[in-house]
Amino acid sequence: MNQPNRRKHDRQKSLNLLDYEIIDAKGRTLDHGMGRTRNVSVKGLLLETHIPVEEGHTVLVTIGLEEEVVEIKGKIVYMSHSKSNRYRVGLEFLEMDRKGSRILKKYLQMFEGNQAAA
Repeated sequence: MNQPNRRKHDRQKSLNLLDYEIIDAKGRTLDHGMGRTRNVSVKGLLLETHIPVEEGHTVLVTIGLEEEVVEIKGKIVYMSHSKSNRYRVGLEFLEMDRKGSRILKKYLQMFEGNQAAA
């Protein structure tokens, strides 16, 4: 039986590389690396990494779209281990300025257009 979708915002499937930095409660960088998005919405994203991360930590992701780059801060709301020996990290966005919001909307529109063309 299918469970109802409880998400408030549609998620767009995406497979794009991004840079991330994991920050502890004291603002110290614990780790950083490259990951890839699995899906994105206006409120968060699903990030795939090669390292486990703990719920509650803050993550600073850098997303690029064409010539524009934006850093978005979020918190880890869950983490799971996949069969392919990767980790899937649910990230809820915390802080975003106007520029970041504009770029993220543009990013999402790009994926909506790509899915409609497929």
